[in-house]
Amino acid sequence: MDIDKLYTRETSEAGAWCEITDPLGAETGLKFKIAGAHSDKFRRAMTKAQAKQLNRERARGRKDVTPEDLELEFDLMADVLADCTLEWNAEKDGKDWPCNAENARTVYLNAPDVRRQVFQFASDARHYFLSPSSADASESE
Repeated sequence: MDIDKLYTRETSEAGAWCEITDPLGAETGLKFKIAGAHSDKFRRAMTKAQAKQLNRERARGRKDVTPEDLELEFDLMADVLADCTLEWNAEKDGKDWPCNAENARTVYLNAPDVRRQVFQFASDARHYFLSPSSADASESE
């Protein structure tokens, strides 16, 4: 097998569609295109959030804290996911709702189950992996 077929960085950067369910598991019709955890976008967003968290902890008087000591606070994970939300088909008040970091952050702060679903989706490399058979098919086209 060609090692290149295992690379997920580029496909993670391009994003994949996550179908959102309600808290009971019913389909909502909502789809969010999310950059994966292997993407540069996700890594930059995590670094930014960890720096913000580190500054918060140091402002609280913890001088010896390191980024590895931190579990991101709820609002900072919402920031990370907002930065990694590339597109969606969301509506608000019956109209298309623009996909931007501010609106995405609002969703992730007010709909924790959506935040959980999107985080789990972004963390699962299978969503960004081109299977050997699909990679072979695209090479022959």
